[in-house]
Amino acid sequence: MSSAADQASEPKAPVLKINVLKCRGEACNGLLAYEETNEGFLLGQALLLADEVDGKRFLPCPECGGRNLVEEKDVAGKMRTCVIGFEAA
Repeated sequence: MSSAADQASEPKAPVLKINVLKCRGEACNGLLAYEETNEGFLLGQALLLADEVDGKRFLPCPECGGRNLVEEKDVAGKMRTCVIGFEAA
């Protein structure tokens, strides 16, 4: 059992916040059915669920119909999916 002094000296893990993915369109307040960390990474299999047209992978916004462009990036040896841009409908 650890004492209060031991717990105080242990470094705390960073707090990970999970948010609903919001459309990147400037005039849109649409919410997409995906989760995003406070670091900007999408959770789950978002890349596999993304639509693809002309080699671009995107998550369509149900509100404005725009395309939230996604790609997979290598971050510290792990593949992470993130939104890299937006194309209007």
